[in-house]
Amino acid sequence: MKHTILIISSLLCLNALAQENEPAQETTIKAKFEQTIEEANRYQDFKVIKQSKLQELKKETVERIDGLKDSIKVLEEQIITKDKNTIDLEEQITLKDAALEKVDQEKDSISLFGIMLDKVTYNLILWSIIGVLLLTLTIFIFKYRSSNEITNVSQTNLKLAEEELESYKRRSLEKEQQLSRQLMDERKKNPNNNL
Repeated sequence: MKHTILIISSLLCLNALAQENEPAQETTIKAKFEQTIEEANRYQDFKVIKQSKLQELKKETVERIDGLKDSIKVLEEQIITKDKNTIDLEEQITLKDAALEKVDQEKDSISLFGIMLDKVTYNLILWSIIGVLLLTLTIFIFKYRSSNEITNVSQTNLKLAEEELESYKRRSLEKEQQLSRQLMDERKKNPNNNL
């Protein structure tokens, strides 16, 4: 009798466990327990349950518990697989984020002589070089015009000097010719004073 009470109490405990794990199955197991208890005969304050019914209930309960254990194992394996997939996906996300950050940096920077510069620095350097080149060009244009004016003035002065020299030569030549004529005239006048 003690064995029967022990079996019934353990079955009730298992029933409570089954009720916590799966509510859909709790009604069938609970119903089977109640059905077995109702079909049992009474003897004084005790209920007498047929051994075959008790064995059948035990067998179904054990099968159900084994089924639940198998389901738990399958679910645990699925959880482990999903955890691994989650870790892999997180690693991929980290790699993609790093690649995206690198692409953003490359997009926001420009390579100049093998050195990566951000666009602001690159634009500053570029416009500084353009400014220096424009300033240099302006200075060269100014110097060219200045030297061109100096050259023109020098050429004009040279032409004036050449004209003056030509006129001086002509005058000198004319003077020399005149002096030569006067000398000839004087020699003709004074044939005695021949030098």
